[in-house]
Amino acid sequence: MESALAEKLREGLPVEGFRHSWSRSIVTGESYESTEDRRFQAIKVGTGESLTHEIGDKFKVPVFVFVGPDVKLRSVKPVSVSVSRGASLWFAENERLDIYVTGETANKAIDEFVQHVVDFYIHYKGLDTAEAARGARELKRLFGEGFTEVSG
Repeated sequence: MESALAEKLREGLPVEGFRHSWSRSIVTGESYESTEDRRFQAIKVGTGESLTHEIGDKFKVPVFVFVGPDVKLRSVKPVSVSVSRGASLWFAENERLDIYVTGETANKAIDEFVQHVVDFYIHYKGLDTAEAARGARELKRLFGEGFTEVSG
């Protein structure tokens, strides 16, 4: 059985995200006779359904661009962010970058993750290698080699 989204795409209807967005007024052009007068009808046409995409309690998202207030970064390779639902919060993490954050929603957790990447990039960029402990040196290398600053 074809999914609702696949059916809409096959029909060529516009889809925004996973929500159906098509709605228009159509004048039928057909008149009908009444005992009082002649009228035309306008009909509002829409599907009447919302297409939603339910996300699970655990998934991974690739992130390429990280924007902060003072810097915009692009990762050399996509950063895989593991997102999972807790009892009352969402968690976003990447073990290799040693970043673990929470948010009220999955999107807020991912946004918080992005801000942490920017903050850590700035921190490790300014860190003197001679003063850094072994773990910090590795993270400085990862952030230095894994991200580039872009304009715009």
